Amino acid sequence: MARTKIASGAWLAAGVSIAIFGGLFWLSTKISPDQIKLFLEQFGLLAPLVYISVMGLTQILAPLNGTVILLAGFVLFGSQVQIYNYLATVLTAATNFLIARRWGRDLVEKLAGQQNLAKVDQFSQNYGVKTLIFLRLFQGHLHDFVSYAYGLTKIDFRTYMLISVLGPIPWLLVWQLYFFPRLAGLAQFAFWYGLTLIPFLLVSTFFLAKTKKQGKI
Repeated sequence: MARTKIASGAWLAAGVSIAIFGGLFWLSTKISPDQIKLFLEQFGLLAPLVYISVMGLTQILAPLNGTVILLAGFVLFGSQVQIYNYLATVLTAATNFLIARRWGRDLVEKLAGQQNLAKVDQFSQNYGVKTLIFLRLFQGHLHDFVSYAYGLTKIDFRTYMLISVLGPIPWLLVWQLYFFPRLAGLAQFAFWYGLTLIPFLLVSTFFLAKTKKQGKI
């Protein structure tokens, strides 16, 4: 039975990955780079700050999706977009955690949405520090839910932030040193960004299912 559930989860993760991959590629063909650059360039030197703020907002208000903003950021900032994403991620990791720790589940439900609250509950009830390390390394797309969830646990804030700050750095370096120098435009960025999600989703599905079966770690 457990193996069947894990296999089902893997197929679901694969399906979600393919859907994300296809959606990213489709969006890259529909977005006008010139229009996006014109909009963001209005802010001049503040454009990176505006980008970080807007991307961070999509991670605090969990029902919002930041994919289009990510693609727009790549058009304007190139490889720097990932650095700005990292800064937004670190800031919202602290923000979401502290919101959950200070105001509890009721406010998290309002910000994350009632439908997404089940994901928050799953992480807060079943997973511990080792799982947080794994999630920060491989599960960036669940960043908002994970941050809220761990705010509802008893984990120390300093330990949580240390993991949240250091965890994404290896993947950041892979993109900066390997992928970005090989990208020729928005379509390729969307292609590789979507494609690299697939193995992470599959591996994480097996890991989380095994972790839940063994108990909180």
